[in-house]
Amino acid sequence: MENPIYLQSKTGSLQAIVDLNGGMLSQLYAIKGESKHAIFHQAPWLKENYYQDKAGLMEHLSGEWACVPFGFVNSDSSLFVANAPHGLPCHSTWSVKELSEDKSKITLVYYYPQGNDLKSIERTIELGEDRVYLSFSVIAHKDCAAPMGVHPVFPTAGKDNELELEIAGDGMVYGIECEPKVSRLVVGAHFDALSAIPLQEQYHNLDGNSSVMDGTHLPKPYHTEEIVQMLHPNGQAVLKYKNKGIKVTLSWDKDLIPTCLLWMSNYGRKFEPWQGKNCCLGIEPIAGAWDLAEQSIKEDNAIAKAGVATTVALKAQVPTTFKYEIAISDL
Repeated sequence: MENPIYLQSKTGSLQAIVDLNGGMLSQLYAIKGESKHAIFHQAPWLKENYYQDKAGLMEHLSGEWACVPFGFVNSDSSLFVANAPHGLPCHSTWSVKELSEDKSKITLVYYYPQGNDLKSIERTIELGEDRVYLSFSVIAHKDCAAPMGVHPVFPTAGKDNELELEIAGDGMVYGIECEPKVSRLVVGAHFDALSAIPLQEQYHNLDGNSSVMDGTHLPKPYHTEEIVQMLHPNGQAVLKYKNKGIKVTLSWDKDLIPTCLLWMSNYGRKFEPWQGKNCCLGIEPIAGAWDLAEQSIKEDNAIAKAGVATTVALKAQVPTTFKYEIAISDL
């Protein structure tokens, strides 16, 4: 089947592009009268015809995708592959298992290579009238536990994409420095609310901040790169784009995937291929310890010590299904 695949809801209120390379929902459009709002971020280095490029996360970074397993490692194992951060599926070409006649629903499948603990992952994308229904189902060869999640990325560049983020609960700053000499948050700090994340002392009272950074309003007026993990987000995050007049609500199964990683990329990565041009917000429901996959499977990692699961238990040959949805409405 040709790549990409175009989907449309029954009334045409939502349109989507599915990229078989990475199994990505690479773009979602909300049609509002004469307006067509792109809901997802796409990496600034992507070429117009990038869908034809070889599979690889950096070659196709756009929209949202499944991360099974989630995170990166330094060496290969029966579960992880060092050169495939966020799992082999988002670096590989998927197959179409089923496409509805009206092209409002698609199911994709990817089979892991022989020797991996995981056997297969199926992913379903279905366009409703005001939301997209998403799920993935994982089958393992044997009983095992894996960090996993999904990786929706939303735009924050420019006045139209100024947003207010609502997400409940407390959180922790990334366990290592995100980008040395660029990131400003206190490594590993706990915070009670996203509106008050502790800053390193040298950044106090700079660029409109006090001793804390407000993570609920993006983008920032300075270049930075930050990662925090919300420990008790209650299965929901809401983005309000006031200048576009739309609200985007991400909801997920909090019993299976309890936490949410927030990746605030604010032109902070200066190396290739980022070149200081990337500005986005990743809202990533996960079971994991940040994206530190080797830490996620250890019982003594900082997130697990906070009483939150950092892996999902898989039973041999039994599908484990994660459901989530993204709704779009007027403000």
